[in-house]
Amino acid sequence: MSVAGAASGGRARTRRIGRWALRSGDARLAARARLLAQGSIWVRLLYAGARGGSPVRALAALRTAAAIGGVLACLIAAAAGGGAVMLILSFPAAVAAGTLPGCIVGGAVRRGAATAEGSLPLALEVIAASMHAGLPLDRALALITGCVAPSLGAVISEAVALAAAGDGLPSRGLATAAEASGLEDLASVAALIDRRMRLGLPVAAPLLAVADSVRARVRARTLARAARRGPLAGLVTAVVVAPACALGLLTLVLAGLLTGGHLLGPG
Repeated sequence: MSVAGAASGGRARTRRIGRWALRSGDARLAARARLLAQGSIWVRLLYAGARGGSPVRALAALRTAAAIGGVLACLIAAAAGGGAVMLILSFPAAVAAGTLPGCIVGGAVRRGAATAEGSLPLALEVIAASMHAGLPLDRALALITGCVAPSLGAVISEAVALAAAGDGLPSRGLATAAEASGLEDLASVAALIDRRMRLGLPVAAPLLAVADSVRARVRARTLARAARRGPLAGLVTAVVVAPACALGLLTLVLAGLLTGGHLLGPG
């Protein structure tokens, strides 16, 4: 077999491995991560690994590296005495490890989206007050980027940049940025602003109503999450904290008895 044929076969195998590590939603995940999770160390590593190229391929490379690491860990454990069991577990370990990069980036995106949603009512109130005072929408959007959560501020900054680079309509830039980030409430707000501005209707009052609705929904979701985590905190206290405190108290009692010589035999 020629050197060129071997190289071509190696490239084909590499492409097959790359296709295995690619997912259909990676492009959208990478776009949302760029907007909503800029502060995450994992997202920074993802875009640093892309080096100006495709973050989708960087994510696929991370999946491949994690899968290889899972296989190597099982092989090392098998060589250290794990036997055939670790060899059998190498394939499930590779699959599980390969899902970790996507899960980590997805978790960072979900946290950023939740933070952005919690900061959206304040942003809407500032936009409403600014437009009621006579500021145009683009100035109002630029004003709130430093007053809200970083994840929402990144989306608003993207909207301002898109409007400046496009047809100059801030509402369209806001709609495009909201669609890219996956923030449904912000997309609804962009559609509301665009519709009322086209009709020449006031925008401030509807924005304040949407802000109240979003704030109530976020508060209800927070309370529901706290209610779910209450029993879990009690379980952790019963299983971990209480036994640890009892063990520490028993250790102190035994130390006091030994110091006083009460547990020592005669002699």
